Amino acid sequence: MNLHLFAWRLAELPPGQRLSEANICADRLGRLIGRMHHWRVSHRDLKACNLLIAGSGEAIECHVVDSDG
Repeated sequence: MNLHLFAWRLAELPPGQRLSEANICADRLGRLIGRMHHWRVSHRDLKACNLLIAGSGEAIECHVVDSDG
């Protein structure tokens, strides 16, 4: 699901689980954007609907879509 929908799903979780998954997702997104920056990749339209989040808990993965341009 995209980041926007993932955040709505987080809102429905108990506070402890919500914080844990939000922290894991933030870490994974930071690493992804950091790698893009390191490789000098410019997305030019990076927004929540262009970031896909898969899995939950420690198995969360983040991906970029719509990389035209």
